[in-house]
Amino acid sequence: MARIIVRLELTPNAKSGLEKAHVASGMTQVAMVSRLIQWYAVQPPIIQTLLMGHVPPAIRQEVIEIALRKIGRA
Repeated sequence: MARIIVRLELTPNAKSGLEKAHVASGMTQVAMVSRLIQWYAVQPPIIQTLLMGHVPPAIRQEVIEIALRKIGRA
């Protein structure tokens, strides 16, 4: 299996959260980040958009509700 190495830049808060999560899960940080990226990559574009915070706060709740309804029908 081929592997690709990607360098990540994390904020101190993100690094701290990753450290806590990987210890709690018993996974390495590399394994955890790899699985998160794999999961994110297969999400519908609207979910990716919401996760990345690319929806203006004024309409965020409405967009979330619409996305959840659409996903529920899929």
